[in-house]
Amino acid sequence: MKNILIISLFLNVFVRGSDMGPLIESANESMNQELFQDAANQYESILSQGMESSTLYYNLGNAYFRQYLFGHAIWSYEKSLQLDPRNGDANYNLDLANARIVDRMDIPDPGFILTQYRQLKRGLTLNEMVLFGAILLFASVLLFGVRGLFGVYGGLTGNLGILLTVLSILIHAIALDKYWSQSDHISGILITNGVDVYSGPFERDDSILFRVNEGTKADIVAWEDLWVEIILIDGKKGWIPAGTIRKL
Repeated sequence: MKNILIISLFLNVFVRGSDMGPLIESANESMNQELFQDAANQYESILSQGMESSTLYYNLGNAYFRQYLFGHAIWSYEKSLQLDPRNGDANYNLDLANARIVDRMDIPDPGFILTQYRQLKRGLTLNEMVLFGAILLFASVLLFGVRGLFGVYGGLTGNLGILLTVLSILIHAIALDKYWSQSDHISGILITNGVDVYSGPFERDDSILFRVNEGTKADIVAWEDLWVEIILIDGKKGWIPAGTIRKL
């Protein structure tokens, strides 16, 4: 497993009110000693105190993976990639963890163009997209300002300004799509194996619709105190106990 035991000595976490250094070092040492449950508990403790980073979630995923808790591992790697979409180790280990899912559902090939669009959408955070689009827009305005100031019209300067404007609009459109996706769709990862999915928020043998396994990703439609309504990528829908899924 690629870099599964490589633990960063320093995590990019924000310390709020107390020094988390000793707990981070203790968690890293637990990983080095292959005390994976202890390490996972310590990393979870750091998260519970409001600290987070892509590296922290990645290390947590490694601790769960080594315990064969693939649902928790997939959740951790997904969280890592939310903060750093270009974390190659997290992407690699996420693929390994997903390969361990029992009866996992394969997504149909969406085609080249849609695949490239989704990769671009996932490859940058929302803030990065907005910043990149703003830089392109500023550069285009600057070029048009130079044209007006020096009376340069047409040619390379004009074409470049138009290109930058179009690219800025496209980047902002993708950012808007990403924002809507994040706002409208709350997803989660199943962390329990062999979860019965019911037709309603109640547990009866005659209301079982189907069964899902740990590591499965699902959209969350509704969340009650003890029950969660989910929908899978294949359109199947139903209710599961709240403790069997972890919200992303």
